[in-house]
Amino acid sequence: MKRRLLSLAVAGTALLTGLAQAGPQIAEVRGDFYYDKDGALIGHRNADFPENLERRSMSHREKYELMGLQLPSARGALEPRTIFAKPARVDDRPQMSRELVIVKFKDEAPVRLRDGKLRSATKSLAAVDEILGRYPEARVERLFRDVEERILDENKESGERLGGKQLADLNNFYAIRFDTPNELAVTIANELLALDDVETAYLQAPGTTPACADIAPTTPNWTASQNYLDPAPAGLDAEAAWAYHAGGNGYGPGYWVCDLEWQWCYGHEDIDIDVTDVLNGNVGNNTNSMNHGTAVLGEIGACSNSYGMTGMTPDVTLKMADFDAAGSWANNIATADGFLISGEVMLLEIHILGPNSGVTCDPTCTTCPPDPNSQFEFVPVEWDAASFAAIQTAVANGIVVVEAAGNGSMNLDSAVYGGWFNPTTHNSGAIMVGAGVNSTHSPHCWSNAGSRVNFHGYGNGVYTAGYGGLFNQTGCEQDYTSTFSGTSSASPMITGAVASVQGVAKAKYNVTLSPAQIKEALNSAATPQGAPTSRNIGPMPNLVWAINWIEPDMILPTPTGWSFPTVPLASASGTFTSAPLGAAAIPGNVDATYWCAATENASYSFTPTINDPDDRIYYSDVWQVQGIRPNHAPGERTYLLNFGPLNVRGGRQTIRQYIDFDFVEDEWAEGNNEFVRQFIWTGRGLTANATPLLLTPGPYALSSGWGPYYNAEGFQGTSGSTYWYAFGVCPTGTTTDLDVRLNTEAPSNIPQAGWGANVAWSSSGDGLSDFVGFNRNAAAAGTYYASVLNFEATGASNERVEFSADPGSLLGEGTFGPFTLGAN
Repeated sequence: MKRRLLSLAVAGTALLTGLAQAGPQIAEVRGDFYYDKDGALIGHRNADFPENLERRSMSHREKYELMGLQLPSARGALEPRTIFAKPARVDDRPQMSRELVIVKFKDEAPVRLRDGKLRSATKSLAAVDEILGRYPEARVERLFRDVEERILDENKESGERLGGKQLADLNNFYAIRFDTPNELAVTIANELLALDDVETAYLQAPGTTPACADIAPTTPNWTASQNYLDPAPAGLDAEAAWAYHAGGNGYGPGYWVCDLEWQWCYGHEDIDIDVTDVLNGNVGNNTNSMNHGTAVLGEIGACSNSYGMTGMTPDVTLKMADFDAAGSWANNIATADGFLISGEVMLLEIHILGPNSGVTCDPTCTTCPPDPNSQFEFVPVEWDAASFAAIQTAVANGIVVVEAAGNGSMNLDSAVYGGWFNPTTHNSGAIMVGAGVNSTHSPHCWSNAGSRVNFHGYGNGVYTAGYGGLFNQTGCEQDYTSTFSGTSSASPMITGAVASVQGVAKAKYNVTLSPAQIKEALNSAATPQGAPTSRNIGPMPNLVWAINWIEPDMILPTPTGWSFPTVPLASASGTFTSAPLGAAAIPGNVDATYWCAATENASYSFTPTINDPDDRIYYSDVWQVQGIRPNHAPGERTYLLNFGPLNVRGGRQTIRQYIDFDFVEDEWAEGNNEFVRQFIWTGRGLTANATPLLLTPGPYALSSGWGPYYNAEGFQGTSGSTYWYAFGVCPTGTTTDLDVRLNTEAPSNIPQAGWGANVAWSSSGDGLSDFVGFNRNAAAAGTYYASVLNFEATGASNERVEFSADPGSLLGEGTFGPFTLGAN
């Protein structure tokens, strides 16, 4: 456990303990914008667009001005933008547009459209005019025709001023349009592309909105039967990931998950794929393989809609790689690796025949040889040496590989494999997945198992797309099943969990997790497998805790050797490992109180807190300490040790410690940021019916609307915030009997002697505390006074008189007091 001391600010006075800061730090403020020491933009002061103004098209400069934000001064030299070499010819595949050619002129010469003609003040455009003049069917337009030139110019200037990097001149983009498709578009594009003054020219690529559409007849919705989406321990709790952050759905269409197997249904109504999503082409035509691939994709990414299924991460883009097209298992893996980027997921839905195990096949568990459909002795594809090397290379480059452990009934720790599956000495880095019974999490008898297997998913009864046993119409487009099984059904669940955790990391923290970090996250508080544990298939991830693992979570811990997260001491004796609360009351009304407090970032991964969380300690009516906790690394604690001495008024005080008081830090758990307890200080001596002592509330009471209040002989209740008045007498001896009476009267009739009418009274026996409370709402409106608190005893000494008020929760302990008034 790392330990650091706290940087404090107390009543406006800073006490810095020399701590190193982590995370991005503001090194310079330019206008209202913040920069780090390297000149990179961190952000700007928060501001809102005026509510009384309707938004319209305007430049960012105009919007900054309306929001009261001052831009930084103009930059000097800008970092140049990257310009790629032009191809020899444009992409003229049949799918490319024959109605729209886009051309970009080099920024050195601004080109503008005037009176239907392209013009430049610094360059001759004769060659451009000559080309366009030969094709009267074409017309020239500004590409960004719906945005004023002025706005584009201003946005370029303000963007370069803020970021220091050169931006493209958007006013140098133009459209060459035809009313109907025309092959002359290819000719014009290639001729313009060849000009020196043209940066690029191309035919616009086709595009459409990715969507799924229900095919008649109407398909039922079986999402409620997809138990693997449910909370743990039954499921992986994808629903919690969806609700927590948009990234839990799989980050978005720019994030790929690639399934490696043989065939898929390309027109399925609930899966947004077509044959172009097969990275290496598709040559398969096997119905069973098609159903298998469709079922896998349905678990991962079936569309979120009102019919069919819902995938664990419906926002991802699904891609495929066909083993038949690859020629070898290893080549398909390496081919897919070439398309994926760091952080994306490759799923290996394949197992291969392993060595002769010497184990007798159990026909009650699996289909045995010589049946050609037997899977006995099949093992993970990384048993193939070339495949192992391809997987290891992909993982080393940041690809998260999820690999089916296989349905071969094998113990991968068996000596027959010669340590090939030893996770310590020969680990490809892939996440290997076994299969558990969906109701008990026990290993299926046919699932491969062993120390190399990392996690398990459902091996039976999986609702997903494909096959048609649940719902079957013409063709494969409306096929659904409730019986998908095997490590084939388990592996897509873990793939979805990977994409969900990665989505939160990328979308919320702008961080791509490594495969090892993903594995650690999924293992956090995962659901244990069932018996027999000797056949290890690993736990099943719980996405609530997997995501929690990457979240910062500030808590107030009680370190070993401490009594509480916050401890007042009568001497400067606290240490990192020792801060016990003393048995005697701490001296009150003198400078004699020393404070120790602890906070911790309870997350377990790399993720630091984003901000410097605000830590505050409130003494109920005396003092406030505010500390700025430096950014915490995971598992790191920060300590306040022996701060003081401070003067705390005598009696029982409610102490509150908050971390991230203003909820600046976006944490997974916001309900564990407060510690509340009452501690005792020696009281101030009073005599019965003494002259009223005016007490001033402390910071916490003041922030709650309190005014000054008096001791037992004259509490003044204000109208509006204080509803319950309560007084108590606390005997210190077993033979003392002190009774208490409470009297309130209108301000114009406060008796100087005598009792008047009792509102409430208490007369418990010896050694018992007497307590009275009065609900001001039960009386007439106005200001009321507690004018008398009667000590019905003689010779009493060292008794404590306390006051508490509660605006709503009926005298809950620590809500607003009790505040000690004194003792006689």
